[in-house]
Amino acid sequence: WAETPALNQEIYEKTRDDDFQAVAKRFHSSHGRVRQVVESYSDEDLFTKKRFAWTGSTSIGSYAVSATSSHYEWARKLIAKYAKTLS
Repeated sequence: WAETPALNQEIYEKTRDDDFQAVAKRFHSSHGRVRQVVESYSDEDLFTKKRFAWTGSTSIGSYAVSATSSHYEWARKLIAKYAKTLS
């Protein structure tokens, strides 16, 4: 997690000039792949804490929420804030 800010900055630098359509296409593609992965797990796999060693004391479901809906909501707010500056 300590490397996340540097990774975010690298992604920003690499993609900051991409047009919206390209970004939207990548988003929809990656979202579809993530959904497939999440849907491949059973409810028991998703919501049982410590079911897999790499999740530590949490569940895959917690990671999925963090990497999808929570992240998407955070990004939606940033996009809305930016959109207001365009008007």
